Amino acid sequence: MKTSNDISQIEKYIFGKLPTSSRLLFEAKLLIDPLLNVHVEMQRKLYSIIRVSGRRKIKSEVSRVHQTLFTDPSYQTFQKTTFELFSKK
Repeated sequence: MKTSNDISQIEKYIFGKLPTSSRLLFEAKLLIDPLLNVHVEMQRKLYSIIRVSGRRKIKSEVSRVHQTLFTDPSYQTFQKTTFELFSKK
């Protein structure tokens, strides 16, 4: 089972935060410990999923704000100003 120290070490390795000597030692451990390789790959995949999920959440929020700003009658002044700004004259 991974400890919080193991997870921290893997995280620092993935994000390039280990000093050279620690990185080299970690990479040597990767060569001799197949389970460590699995843990590193699992953590990489987890960070990837978190990134994608965060992007989707932000995209959804931006879409919601856009929808509100350009359809809600209470934002008519904003809508008019924005369309004037970007319209060809």
